[in-house]
Amino acid sequence: MALKSLARVFAPLALGLVFGCDAPNDDDFAQSAEDGTGDGDDDAGDDDDADDGPTLDPVGDSGTSDPSDSDGPSDPDGPTVPPPGDDSPFNNDFPVALDGLAGMAYGCTAEPDLYYELTFQAGGVVEVVDQDDAVTPGSYTTTASGLSVSFPSLGFEESTIQHVVELDVLAGFTTATLRCSAFSIDISATGQTDIVSCPNIHYIQGVGWESNEFHFGPGGYVRHRQWLELTQIPDTLYSATSGIYVTLGQQVYMVFAGKIGTEDEDEAFLTGTITEQGLFIDQLEPESGACQ
Repeated sequence: MALKSLARVFAPLALGLVFGCDAPNDDDFAQSAEDGTGDGDDDAGDDDDADDGPTLDPVGDSGTSDPSDSDGPSDPDGPTVPPPGDDSPFNNDFPVALDGLAGMAYGCTAEPDLYYELTFQAGGVVEVVDQDDAVTPGSYTTTASGLSVSFPSLGFEESTIQHVVELDVLAGFTTATLRCSAFSIDISATGQTDIVSCPNIHYIQGVGWESNEFHFGPGGYVRHRQWLELTQIPDTLYSATSGIYVTLGQQVYMVFAGKIGTEDEDEAFLTGTITEQGLFIDQLEPESGACQ
């Protein structure tokens, strides 16, 4: 979360409220897409707390493990922060994005608390996977105004009413009952998943700090994991959101369409630069250091 998000979290502490949960363990690559359309706590039934997120090293002369008791990173020289890259290198042409749906995969939510995955294939074929892993085939068509999806066996046929076109693809869309955000540009891609952990940021002395981690997988899959460490309670607030990314040279562009229109919309678009030091993310205090 950005600094204003931290303010939203920390403000109730003055009223003595206690909230949040322990940081849960991470899911595997396939399962992690399940909460790709929003962020929040992991399932309440997860009692495996072996993964508490990035290791937090003591900061300052006091030996305390609370970095918020200091003024932040203690490196007097600091990292060499690269200048931000081009923030708008994409045409984001709507018809082109619709033509490129084959291979795209989306996590979709519907009320009340239902989750589906839609995978688009060539030839107008689309498949939906429900929460019980049942797969149902359907079809889709595109027009100048948008996308229509049909699953006759489910009695479902809807057209899009809103669209998010970013990275030259359809990064997200909504219908009358579904809110969908992309978690893969090419679902058939294979390869390893690279995980980078970022320096702790947004220190508020005596209150807490923020930790971030990114999982970059094949096919343009990216997962953003985040921990807010609250030292007054103490407690840990955890969230995880899946999205898509592309690289252009040394520049990295990420979109988390599920955050658009929410209180965390300032985290929906992230950009960064790859250097020998690691990945500097422009929106996550790059002066604190690179993600490695």
